[in-house]
Amino acid sequence: MPSSRIIDWLLTPIYFVIFLTILVLFDLLQRIALYCLGKTAHLRCVKLLNLCLFYSLRIIRTKIEVNHQAKLEAHRSYLIVANHQSLFDISIIAHILAPLDCSFIAKKELSRNIPSVSFNLKHGRNLVIDRADGSSAVKEMIRFSKQLQQDHFGLVIFPEGTRAKDGVLKPFKQAGLVTLLRTLPEIEVVPVTIDGCWRIVAHRGLPLLSNQVVRISIAQASTRKEGQSPEDFAGQIERTIASQFMHTR
Repeated sequence: MPSSRIIDWLLTPIYFVIFLTILVLFDLLQRIALYCLGKTAHLRCVKLLNLCLFYSLRIIRTKIEVNHQAKLEAHRSYLIVANHQSLFDISIIAHILAPLDCSFIAKKELSRNIPSVSFNLKHGRNLVIDRADGSSAVKEMIRFSKQLQQDHFGLVIFPEGTRAKDGVLKPFKQAGLVTLLRTLPEIEVVPVTIDGCWRIVAHRGLPLLSNQVVRISIAQASTRKEGQSPEDFAGQIERTIASQFMHTR
């Protein structure tokens, strides 16, 4: 067995123990923060959770490179559109864009039985949808769009609908993205390209592959042009992400 694979097998259980410890610990801390100190304290606790998860990748010697082209301001509303390669994507985006107080659109299956993650999805400022019930999902997106306009934060959506486990960008499922663009015609959209996370779990996590480089490209924010349809704008965003994705490879 190559020495690199031996190292991977040694580091993987260490990483998983620390990863699970972080999730279990912050599941408790989130409850204390929310029920005893309030929503602001809970938000800060979630930021600290993502910080810990972000730096835990150093255990498997992951290097994260960020190309941040956008000039973003805290306390403003943004729609962050990203491709999706692994579960690591969430904490990476949340930490890199921490000043935007990012919320996520997630499937309802994730809101059950996952320490920290499920509690935050249920009680934090996130949008949990039932992908099997399209009409209900659209209504929830419209409702959540109003909250985004009022509270000014970053909302993250993964339009591929599932993780690209081979690193190849999947065609966008435009329905959810178009709904948000139609409901929020003046929203600033930030395309984010993630490349390299898929390699860490290329063997389905056994072992995790160490010494991987993850590249994050954050493009300039843009808004719909006058007369541009939501569908055309969604296509433009997809092409932007695809071009950055090809560039990072």
